[in-house]
Amino acid sequence: MRRAGSPRLRLRLDDALRRSSRGVGELLATVAVLGEYATPQRCAALVPTAGADLAAARRDAVAAGLLVDDAAPRLRHPLVGSAALAVLDPQERRRLRLDAAALLAEADEPSAAADVLHDVAGTLPDDMVGVLCDAAERSLRQDAPDTAARHLQRALLAHPTAARRAEVLARLAVVERGLHPGRARLRAVQAVPLLQGLRERAAALCDAGALGLHLDPAPSVALLRRTAAEVAGVEDPDDELRDLGLRLQARVHQLDGLQAAGVARNVARLRELTRGGEPPLGTAGERERMAVLVHSAAVAGALPAAQVAELARRILDADPTATAHVHTPTAAVIPCLCMSDATSGLPAVLTTASATAGIAPVTAAVLQAEYAAVLVCGNRPDEGGELSRTAYRELAARAPGTALAATLLVPLFTAVHDPDLARRVVADTDALPEVPDDVVAGTAMLRAQVAVADGLPADALRLSLEAGREFDRIGWIDAPQPWRSWAIELRRRVGDVGGARELSARELALARAWGAPARLGRALRTAGELDSGTAAVALLREAVEVLRQSSDRAEGRRAALALRRRTAGPVPVPPEDACGPSRLAGRPADRRHGLTPREYRTAELAAGGRTNPEIATALGTSVRGVEKHLTRIYRKLGVAGRPALGRMWEEGSDLHR
Repeated sequence: MRRAGSPRLRLRLDDALRRSSRGVGELLATVAVLGEYATPQRCAALVPTAGADLAAARRDAVAAGLLVDDAAPRLRHPLVGSAALAVLDPQERRRLRLDAAALLAEADEPSAAADVLHDVAGTLPDDMVGVLCDAAERSLRQDAPDTAARHLQRALLAHPTAARRAEVLARLAVVERGLHPGRARLRAVQAVPLLQGLRERAAALCDAGALGLHLDPAPSVALLRRTAAEVAGVEDPDDELRDLGLRLQARVHQLDGLQAAGVARNVARLRELTRGGEPPLGTAGERERMAVLVHSAAVAGALPAAQVAELARRILDADPTATAHVHTPTAAVIPCLCMSDATSGLPAVLTTASATAGIAPVTAAVLQAEYAAVLVCGNRPDEGGELSRTAYRELAARAPGTALAATLLVPLFTAVHDPDLARRVVADTDALPEVPDDVVAGTAMLRAQVAVADGLPADALRLSLEAGREFDRIGWIDAPQPWRSWAIELRRRVGDVGGARELSARELALARAWGAPARLGRALRTAGELDSGTAAVALLREAVEVLRQSSDRAEGRRAALALRRRTAGPVPVPPEDACGPSRLAGRPADRRHGLTPREYRTAELAAGGRTNPEIATALGTSVRGVEKHLTRIYRKLGVAGRPALGRMWEEGSDLHR
């Protein structure tokens, strides 16, 4: 039997079983179906030749070396079971498996029963569909969502009754939202026509999740809007239906938040809800609605950062769940807090959520993306960048052919300077059949990042302005990605100082209205560098003061360095190692802006004040070779000469923040 993989021995085994008594064959087939759950009592209940004949069959099987002589029946080799089942005709195999599943279910072993049912081809009785559903619930309690989904998928293939099918689809939607979000909502859409009550239809659509909702096909979105309108039309709904209606409204607001008119409506609705004082946040529906409306206000620049942060904090504090926010519109509060430069406390919250046992893969990846954003905002770009790459790989694998990974992570990748990653994400996005407008704009910024690395500042400027126009078109006047900061510096690089000043004035006005320290400090520092005289010094002093309130210590250092160059007196400059574990964003050693290793070393020496002859001696080359290197370096980095190179090396660059 240890060599039973041989085809000849397999044929001999089949022949031996056909010549054995019927009782031996039935016993071996029963043990094969029950597996580790086989007991003498269960075998006796399932084998037609029970009693003394069964005992004799067991002795014969042990004597023939087919069964192990233990208290519980065990096959000598799995091939024995395969051969014993092959002897039975198809109807006998089906009957045996259905009877075994029923027996195991009665013994409160639904998972074992479900495993048996996976081997039954075709339709299943309705009570066996119920067994699969029970097994799925047991798997969820045991933190095994993949197994739960497998059981429910088998239940669908059993061709259950309409009522049972609706139940299975609704359950599967909840399970799959952490595995395949788009597929989960498709299950809910399939369930809705089969559900009789409005309450049940609304709950199915809400429970399927809202992650990547704007990526759903038009018929699914239309069904969501119709159901939301239907619930809103109910007179005097009870508390449960009212909250389901609010949750559906939150999803409609979420969809509208990618259109300028929708953003404006969302902002108007937010002002209505907050006009009377304390915003309503007592129920899940109220929190989900408020989160989406606050996000629209943030990207539109309709409220100051302090107010956005306060509302976002209240929503987060009122939500008792640790991980469920990922699949609801409440998730919008995380980017709101990042934009507001108000992420204190979030790392602990997200770390706790990520440590939840049995967390589904997509849920875990979204939590990683959120944590990465918080790390980057907290001046830990190296850690945040690595975590974001892991999240992107998982989401791209779990939702292939969709823009889910790009939707969640493109805004973050614009703050993580990695041209190679930018190239990959741009290529992945270009291959998609459909891309949301916000991702189109964000991807344009990644293209600009690549152009900078390739030494093409004019192309980078064009792409940054293209991103800005797209953000403005959808009403995201204060988009999370700093396209204006990029465009300002690029205009300086290409010699358009007047255009840089004009855009800088616009950015400074918006940053003052928004009020987040990181953004305002950056806008003040940029305006100060473009200005001259006492006005420039005043702007830079204000930048340094404002940035003391921000976690962006690297920007604080840059502002202090700029102020030191403009004043005769001493200006305290934070040491570089106080700006976080990563190097300043303008010159990370592992991302060299398209420079060769020799060019990078030449640039480093030149930026440090070494003369061309000194560089030639250090590198073992000629002065003429150094000059050629510097010409290529200036072109690739888009800088006008050695002073600009020194500034870039000392401060970093807005293009990489």
